[in-house]
Amino acid sequence: KLYCSVPGPSVLTGVHWKVFGDSDVFIKYASTVRTSVTINFEQAFDEVPNVVVSLVGFDLSSEGAGIHVIAADVTHSSFNLVIVAPVGVKLYAVQASWLATVSHKTNIWVHNFMLSTETNKALASLSEEFGERTVNVRFKYSRRLVDPGLAVAIAGFEFGSGRNMRLRLE
Repeated sequence: KLYCSVPGPSVLTGVHWKVFGDSDVFIKYASTVRTSVTINFEQAFDEVPNVVVSLVGFDLSSEGAGIHVIAADVTHSSFNLVIVAPVGVKLYAVQASWLATVSHKTNIWVHNFMLSTETNKALASLSEEFGERTVNVRFKYSRRLVDPGLAVAIAGFEFGSGRNMRLRLE
């Protein structure tokens, strides 16, 4: 007998939309809240993939706004999409997209980093001024890229009350 196994995928993508009801923690409580949703891959990977998540949409109200989405507990067959809302946020809905990839097979390299006012002077100066302001971030890659493409996404943000915010990723 000859047995053939079907190789696992090299890349999968998806979108998850979660609407919270009156009994959900994101509407009832005024403290930092975390919840997670297990995302099962339609087919298991042969090895644990790199997973990146990003915000696509949300509906929230608060004195100070914010939301974060995080990929955690990644396995061959699933990961947990963690949703975090800071103190004072009432979150009614969130939509996140995700990409899971085995980078050495696809040449899709995932780079996650965090900007904060504590670590980035340019970002810290944004809160001291008015009008449109820009923060530029330089990426340093671990290898030389041939014919590179780049996708930029945001996985979370926070800002204080009394502020307006507009975000543009280029």
